[in-house]
Amino acid sequence: MDKTRTNFSVLVVLRRDTPIPLHRQIETSIRDAIRAGRLPRGSPLPPSHRFVDDYVQGFYLATIQQGWMLDALCVTAVFLACLGDSAAYSGRATWTRNFLAAGGIEAIASDSLHNSADAGKAFAASGASVACICSTDAVYAELAVATTGALKAAGARQVLLAGRPKPQEAGLEAAGVDAFISAGGNALTTLARIYDALGIRHPLRL
Repeated sequence: MDKTRTNFSVLVVLRRDTPIPLHRQIETSIRDAIRAGRLPRGSPLPPSHRFVDDYVQGFYLATIQQGWMLDALCVTAVFLACLGDSAAYSGRATWTRNFLAAGGIEAIASDSLHNSADAGKAFAASGASVACICSTDAVYAELAVATTGALKAAGARQVLLAGRPKPQEAGLEAAGVDAFISAGGNALTTLARIYDALGIRHPLRL
């Protein structure tokens, strides 16, 4: 008997013969569907009770809801494109993560990225819809413009940049950077723009 079960047009594939927890299998299946183009980013997920109805034997609502929740974090998270070595990006990446967390937004940080092509690939693989570039001004001068283009080409609805490198600002905006996240900036306006890009309802007004 085939132990692989599918549902929602092969959106979710679950196996009982693997040690991978079911909620992680749900999360992985949905992310894979997004990456493959079978599920457009931002699409509403089917109600968890409907999934339970289809998988009535041996599946618990809490398990399904946990998998849904993990994927929702991916859809509504901001991908941190960490350029250069950790010494270069860790400060701004940490600050940005904390800034987003204050607004209730999850951050998905990449490993060290040393070129724009890898940044685009890592963003596409993350399943996120918004990206923020994190590094030093010196690394930005070398990689930020190309990375912005790669992120937009990979489907980023919005590209943010941590910090505000004044000499590079005009060129970065021309390249497609939508907003800068920095101390002293208008936090509410920035969060409102991120919420809009993520499709999150909010009471903030620009």
